[in-house]
Amino acid sequence: VETHHGRILRQVELARVSEYVGRPAVKKEAGLPTCLAVSSKFLCVGTSRGALLVFDLHQKLRCTLGGGDGGGGSGGVEIGGMTVGGGDLGPVTCADVSANGLHVLSGHRGGALALWEISTGKLLKAVTDLTAPVTEARFVPDRETSFETAINADTTGAVYVHAFRRNVLMTACESQCLMNGSRGKVAASAVLGAGAVGHPAHDLSLMAFATRAKVFVVALRPKLDVLFVVDRAEHEH
Repeated sequence: VETHHGRILRQVELARVSEYVGRPAVKKEAGLPTCLAVSSKFLCVGTSRGALLVFDLHQKLRCTLGGGDGGGGSGGVEIGGMTVGGGDLGPVTCADVSANGLHVLSGHRGGALALWEISTGKLLKAVTDLTAPVTEARFVPDRETSFETAINADTTGAVYVHAFRRNVLMTACESQCLMNGSRGKVAASAVLGAGAVGHPAHDLSLMAFATRAKVFVVALRPKLDVLFVVDRAEHEH
């Protein structure tokens, strides 16, 4: 889109990605594309059989995540020498790539959230006790943890925050309900203050959530706190 300020939007066709996911063998084994996540380093395509296809920005396949045992074991199927599929967690409904390009977060229709390591293709942690299909999964900048923090929303309107922590033997996850859905189903969310320029608000890990009736701004650190609520109806007239 050209304006008097210059180009503000450039459309790029993902021709190589589209060609790959459209191959009969890939559609048969990995399923159809269900979602797309874009970062400064990778493109990630989730599929209907629970696989995640990770491409670099040149649209070259870098790795494939998924499989019955989450680590390229006997539960997956071979595509181009990589084990994928399995679908144990259900179709991928949403995904996100961490800012450092090390991890992928995936939400699944089976009510699961999974944290993957791109370099090894391993499933680091699966949160499988969610009660409804996941509609949104997103990494959140968090200076209090040396690993990853994430949020997810589900079809009931509930929102959970997950603090992943890694030690030598395993990856643990501490989950907490942020919103139980009583205030309405979350339609959208956004990370606030995640820019490169330092700001005191970064220490709060700010998030914004929108329902049909209200907008909530929430601080995740140092403790969960709803900072303010905006009634959308009051601002639409």
